[in-house]
Amino acid sequence: MSKAFISFKTFKKLLDMPMRANIQTLLEILCSAEEMKDVTLRAGEKKPLNKVRELQEIRYPPPKMIQAVDKISVLLQAALAGVDLNEFRSDEFQPFNDNVLIYKQSFRVAKGGSIASKAWEDRSTTLRQIDEVGQKSIKIFTCKGINSIEKLSQQDPGYIELLLNRNPPFGTTIVSKAKAFPKFFISVDEQYLLLHHGAKPVQAILKLSVGVMNTGRNIKLKTRTNNLLHASIVIWNSEDELVDFRRIQVKALIEKPREFEIKPSFGNSKSKISIQVSCDECAGLHEVYEYQPKVSQEEFPSVAHIEANDESSEEDLIDLTDADFIDEMLQMQMVKVSALKEIKEVEVAKNVDLPNQIGPESKRRTYANKRTYEHATNNTVEENTQRYKRRAMSSSDEEDQLA
Repeated sequence: MSKAFISFKTFKKLLDMPMRANIQTLLEILCSAEEMKDVTLRAGEKKPLNKVRELQEIRYPPPKMIQAVDKISVLLQAALAGVDLNEFRSDEFQPFNDNVLIYKQSFRVAKGGSIASKAWEDRSTTLRQIDEVGQKSIKIFTCKGINSIEKLSQQDPGYIELLLNRNPPFGTTIVSKAKAFPKFFISVDEQYLLLHHGAKPVQAILKLSVGVMNTGRNIKLKTRTNNLLHASIVIWNSEDELVDFRRIQVKALIEKPREFEIKPSFGNSKSKISIQVSCDECAGLHEVYEYQPKVSQEEFPSVAHIEANDESSEEDLIDLTDADFIDEMLQMQMVKVSALKEIKEVEVAKNVDLPNQIGPESKRRTYANKRTYEHATNNTVEENTQRYKRRAMSSSDEEDQLA
């Protein structure tokens, strides 16, 4: 069970990770994880590592080769890009021993297809997930435009044997294994749209269906280490904010597509959501679907309307922690209720139609904010006070006349 846990220091770094972190930031956090503490940078390794760092295949090269974190980053990216490190080997630099430890701990911290398969999602190195395909075969395939598992699965077996100078049934075996990888599909059914004519963002009710297109006995369901494959469903909006996340076994998606409902909001005509399903243990199998509501510009809130709401949102909120204000508000409400009750009793005694006499002022109101609430209740209290004064004065006059 311990292999499923990460250290407390690594977990703290993940919690401190900035919002909307890019791949470079994620890579830096991974390389500085506590699990990598056994990897050290030796003095004789700086020169060959600097040569690797300057390669074009290294997407995020560290500024200098100073710490062990820099070494881990370079070796990790070199493996993801399919860089052959044999030409950099020496008596002082043996990268393969470190690579074993780096990848073992990397997949423990970061569950992703690239780390598990040692290949970038958009590189032809994803082809080495097939046992019969090596580095030389990948170079030949890349020159012919075959740079993904999907493209390899569409090739003629005879053409594969011709390119690699191999005999049958080698081509059939390669193509069959490429077709065995799960191919995901995403279906979006727009149930209906909630339109507020520019007063609020447009809200869509969407029914999503995610499954696997290719089915059969030869479908790949496990990794080389006999672990089940899992699919991650991630949904985010144009502001890179997470809308929904789900994880499920690929086997379950093959048996029955997963259906669920989401209710995203769209603040402007350019807003959209992206839906991605990918395999956690394999690279290059992701599928992406983008949805954007087709409504007119007038249905989205204007910029001025949004700014006005933002400016008044905090100022107009009622502070529920202010006990004095709550008591004052309750007292006002009690005075208002008692006044309305007294008026009702008088009008009922006179057999007068109460709703017509009371008018719209006695109807229940919905107040938008604290200021409008105070303004309305203060007017009611003031009117009631004046009414009570007039009634008291008239009562005193009647008593003087009787006396």
